[in-house]
Amino acid sequence: MQRLHMGNLKSGEHEITVFIEGLGPDNRHYKKAASTVIEKGTDLKALEIKIRDRSNDYQPDVSIVEWD
Repeated sequence: MQRLHMGNLKSGEHEITVFIEGLGPDNRHYKKAASTVIEKGTDLKALEIKIRDRSNDYQPDVSIVEWD
């Protein structure tokens, strides 16, 4: 696990988007994106970017998960 960003956001609603690029099977390039909307209050927020390999077609699956 690596920290990608640490910063401050104002309270309120924010849309978070992540883009990934890479090489898949047979050296084919891919680009994937995931988005989520979070409601930022006064508490700390932690988000996780998950990149998983789908075994049925060997393509990556990217998602954003909000930690509790």
